[in-house]
Formats: sequence, structure tokens, C-alpha cells
Amino acid sequence: MDIKPKFRGKHIIHRKSHFDENVNDEITHSAENSFSIEYFICIVDQSISSIETRFEQILQYEVIFGFLFEFKNLKL
Repeated sequence: MDIKPKFRGKHIIHRKSHFDENVNDEITHSAENSFSIEYFICIVDQSISSIETRFEQILQYEVIFGFLFEFKNLKL
């Protein structure tokens, strides 16, 4: 489709720290890494989980109805 992705960068909030406050080092990610972490990996994880459950269901159907696919075992 020749569409170039455009990722907006997040605005980094700078806060003045006080002398008695603990310094909290936050990890900042680029827009591409943020998209990968928050959306793409979650979608891939859900699709893998869905495929695994479908294959488990197919194996259960094979246990129940597997004799229908073995024509050599059926006597006419």
C-alpha cells in the first residue's frame, strides 16, 4: 500500500525535584518502541493464545471423531 507510518513522540514532562524527594528514573521509549510494546506485542500474544486454543479444540475433535477419517478401519 506504500503507506509510511508516522509515530508521534510523547511529550516529556520535566518536574523540578526537591532536595528531600527520591529521584525516580523513568525509562522513556521512542514512538516506535512504545507502539511495539503497547500494541503490537499484545496483539501477537492474543493471536498466539487464540491459535493454541483452536488447535487444542481440533485435537479434541480428532479424539472424538477420528474414526471417521480412517476409512481402512471401517468395514463395509
